[in-house]
Amino acid sequence: MPIALPSSSSGSCPVVPPLLRSTVQACRFSEWYPSFKRNSIRGVVYKFGKEEELTLRAWFEEDGMRLPTEVVEDDESQLSDSSDEDEEESSSSSSSSSSSCPPSHSFPSFTTLITSTLLLYPIFPKINNLAPQDAQWILPLSQPLKCTTIQDVYLALKASALTAVALDDHRDLSGVDEDDGTVVEGVVEDLSEEQEEGERVEVVLKKWYDLERSREFRLFVRGEVLLGISQRDPNHYPHLLVPETQSKIRSTLVNFFESTLKGKFAGGPNYVLDVYMSSSLTGAHLISIAPYHPSLTSPLLFGSYSALHQLYLSTLSDFTPPALSTLSLLDELSSATSSPTRGDEEDDASLETIGTDAPLTLPVLLVIESRSHPAATRNSPAWPAYPQDVVSVGSGKDVEEFKRIWEGEVREAAKEEQDETKTKTTTSQEGSP
Repeated sequence: MPIALPSSSSGSCPVVPPLLRSTVQACRFSEWYPSFKRNSIRGVVYKFGKEEELTLRAWFEEDGMRLPTEVVEDDESQLSDSSDEDEEESSSSSSSSSSSCPPSHSFPSFTTLITSTLLLYPIFPKINNLAPQDAQWILPLSQPLKCTTIQDVYLALKASALTAVALDDHRDLSGVDEDDGTVVEGVVEDLSEEQEEGERVEVVLKKWYDLERSREFRLFVRGEVLLGISQRDPNHYPHLLVPETQSKIRSTLVNFFESTLKGKFAGGPNYVLDVYMSSSLTGAHLISIAPYHPSLTSPLLFGSYSALHQLYLSTLSDFTPPALSTLSLLDELSSATSSPTRGDEEDDASLETIGTDAPLTLPVLLVIESRSHPAATRNSPAWPAYPQDVVSVGSGKDVEEFKRIWEGEVREAAKEEQDETKTKTTTSQEGSP
């Protein structure tokens, strides 16, 4: 169960502070990156113009996986240069299909930026602060969202269900937090129409790195106070239980926050940071800045924003919280989701390394303390690996056979769509006076 909140303070100090539209906008990569470029992973931004945005939305909403016109034309040009008979046959079939049912969307400027960026580094794409993590299945490499071609970038964005979420940037965020039942307010609109007009869709082409997941952490900040630090990857890493390692992580991230971010973020005093630590754990890089809001940012190991609220209350000068120690806090956090196996020797030892009965000291650092921890999902994908139609087509096939069958399925789908379009056109013409 979540940590109990004192009723006397719930009215004057909400669990989740009001979220302004200006804060949401300030969390965009294009807004904060210029200020924190020296401490961040490299990336470039493409902002779509008004007409381009309409075309982009239409392309995303369109059924199928057609690539933009300029990408398809480039593919056909490369295929036509092949001298192999099989490749010529494939090229002819592909060209015939493309010419009979050509893509109607084009983004030449964006494609040019992708091309020039790929000359410098492989790309990790994000659209409006969301990465298309659920589209990993469509990329040819095993590394998470490593895009090495123009096609990779477009396919990842097109195949992701999260793209639709990213484009719905004015969706209603109010409701009840599923984690603890807390009533959460929506975004407070504080921007003028002119300022809203400048809030265009943007795609970030970040430099892809093979990150060591155990060095990724999330920092929760409220009122410019660093309340808690949570391990991001839901796997158990024994080395994170070593007291000396935890002390170094905590010290480094506190220093990083105070020297780099504190009082310098334009979006206000409440925000969440995702950071990546150096191999020596003596430095950190800023990955992203997100709103302090359960509808937009997960509390990860803290379980709910109510737990973070309890930590925040302990910082207020006019509030005296109940006696709370690091160990008791961890017990509270674990009790809501712990499995029946919790309490074995490994778990007990792990808890002892994380906290003691000493007074609570902020920020609280939480890590996965054992493989039986409910948040630990080793060898389990964070997102559905493949859509059902891909699974049904690929079942029992090797890579080459799957590729041949899948391309046939795509060509057949395109042909059916073409025939349907012709039928509709003929019917329309017959019905005309």
